[in-house]
Amino acid sequence: MNAYGMGTVNSFWKAFGQTFIKDDHFLAMVGIGSSVFNMLGRMVWGLVCDAWGYKPTMVAITGLLGALLFTFPST
Repeated sequence: MNAYGMGTVNSFWKAFGQTFIKDDHFLAMVGIGSSVFNMLGRMVWGLVCDAWGYKPTMVAITGLLGALLFTFPST
């Protein structure tokens, strides 16, 4: 389930961004920024997983991802 959510968000960022951002260079910068935030998020996820353990971290991540994907159509 987590892989589906991430695959959906990662594959639609450009199509979704083109509805609001008309400048291709700025949209590319947004894509680069998302890659940087992805890297930072993975580091934080690793630290949280070390502190809480795997199962509570995955429950929290799955709940957060589910909430974000549930509200995605409202954007």
